[in-house]
Amino acid sequence: MGNKKYKGLFNIPRCWPDELDRKFAGKSKKIFVNSMSDIFHKDIPFEFIKKVWDYISQNPQHFFQILTKRPGRMFEFSQWVGDEDGTATETWPQNAWLGITAENWNELPHRSWYLNELHAAVKFISMEPLLDDISQRNPKDFKYYLSHFDWVIVGAETGPKARFMDPQWARNVRDVCRDLKIPFFFKKMSNNQPVPDDLMIREFPEPRKLQKRSA
Repeated sequence: MGNKKYKGLFNIPRCWPDELDRKFAGKSKKIFVNSMSDIFHKDIPFEFIKKVWDYISQNPQHFFQILTKRPGRMFEFSQWVGDEDGTATETWPQNAWLGITAENWNELPHRSWYLNELHAAVKFISMEPLLDDISQRNPKDFKYYLSHFDWVIVGAETGPKARFMDPQWARNVRDVCRDLKIPFFFKKMSNNQPVPDDLMIREFPEPRKLQKRSA
């Protein structure tokens, strides 16, 4: 939090073009894009997001994880890029992993629909913070929605006012992932509670090979 770019109000989106000049030395890395914000906020212009897209394309040795609560705008951006070469929705760079958040059942159906329409080597879902027993609200439908993802992340809310997460909720999601053979990654419990041994799981997906879409 000591980073000077974190200073100021967080309700005002700001772009930092100089970050696109950064070089990541050494071996391949997994890079979480906009860890403190959402690149698909309505006030971030598509022209700037396209520069991020190009940066990802130009650094194929790294994997870039893009997580959003606004998959509708991510879908609109993919169409906007696709208009340039005649495709309805463009294929993302091979090293771009696209993810949505779904902290409860109410957010799952519509957010997952947009991601299903996109073309990415890895599609993932983050249930962090997990705020209800999401897999048990409608087990059959939950399993259907989850089957479209390549990776599932689960974790509790953190901070002084963190809302409760029953570890059994996470176990229920884990069990569905096991059934579907989807890699499962558990992050943390609330209030510095230790992670139960059976949830100490940190799996990663294997990206699928994408084919460039024809016009």
